[in-house]
Amino acid sequence: MKKLLGIVVLGLLLITPSLADTEESKKKSIPEWFKKIPKTTEKMVYAGGTAVSSKLEISKDKAIFAGMTALCKKINPPRVIVTEKLNADGTTTTTTTIESGECALSGYEIEKIKIVLLDNGNYRTYLILKYPVDH
Repeated sequence: MKKLLGIVVLGLLLITPSLADTEESKKKSIPEWFKKIPKTTEKMVYAGGTAVSSKLEISKDKAIFAGMTALCKKINPPRVIVTEKLNADGTTTTTTTIESGECALSGYEIEKIKIVLLDNGNYRTYLILKYPVDH
């Protein structure tokens, strides 16, 4: 039993540096421009998107979808509605509802994009979308 425990501990010690290297390589692969997405202006809204997939094109499509979702949240933010109901016994019941407005995006552009091949063979896409406010 002690030998088995020793083998497990040794195995974990050998794996840990490679996990740390993986985390470090993830941090290094994040573009600086993705960490500092431009602020929304009177004329332009910016949002970032990232995604991972084993297929390059799907990684890109998922990142675009994530960016479009972030754009929609900036253009038409969800509303939080809190209602309180007075019960017959004198207690109150509080209900919270989140409503998302509709958002149709056409005319967005990819401002920047970077696709990284990960150690496990998957692709990670980082991108920034921009959308003109006058649409």
